[in-house]
Amino acid sequence: MIKVFSLSFFAFIWIGMVILPSSNNYLVLGFQIFSPHYLSAQPTTFRMAQFGTFYVNTNCKIPKEVVLAYPIDACSPLQNHSTYLDDPNSENHYKDKLVLVTRGQCTFIQKALYVEQAGAAGLIVVNSENGEMHLMSDDGTDAGNLIRIPCVLIPYDRGQQMMYYIELRNQEVEREKQRSTKMLNVPTNPPNVDSLFSSIWIRPKVTAALGYCSTLDFHFF
Repeated sequence: MIKVFSLSFFAFIWIGMVILPSSNNYLVLGFQIFSPHYLSAQPTTFRMAQFGTFYVNTNCKIPKEVVLAYPIDACSPLQNHSTYLDDPNSENHYKDKLVLVTRGQCTFIQKALYVEQAGAAGLIVVNSENGEMHLMSDDGTDAGNLIRIPCVLIPYDRGQQMMYYIELRNQEVEREKQRSTKMLNVPTNPPNVDSLFSSIWIRPKVTAALGYCSTLDFHFF
């Protein structure tokens, strides 16, 4: 663990994230999962892409929700998967969120372009099961220069954990929506209504930070 001193502050660098003691300030250098603890307890190996933005953004919103792409390979324009939306009236399921996609079927550049067009804040690509953690590079066209969001590749096993957790939460959200619909048709003060239609516990969202992002008013660079 390396100590860094700057402007009379000291911090600890740990797997790409600087945490200032006694504060809620962060300087993320790469990729870091914040919640749930089931996922954040262990660091995530990652490879940043050669394309996209690697910016230091002061006062940025950390962390951001991670959602699944639909279609999951992001090889065509992304669609709102309204079945699993917390807010069914949401105009854009992906706006200002990190989008998790699978590797393959098209180039990394194509995935990044579709994800950015959907309004997402970043792209997380899950590696193939037996694939090496190669650097995500440009496809040789000028399209890579158009990408303005950070992009990262994570290992297959880690990606599967995230996808499984998000899918479980999506199912809980859907069951809660169905429960709420049933409640609308229940007579006023029916017997044992609480036991029949008790709220369903919904696990926390997956949240993470991606890119070079800071909540501080100054930089360490």
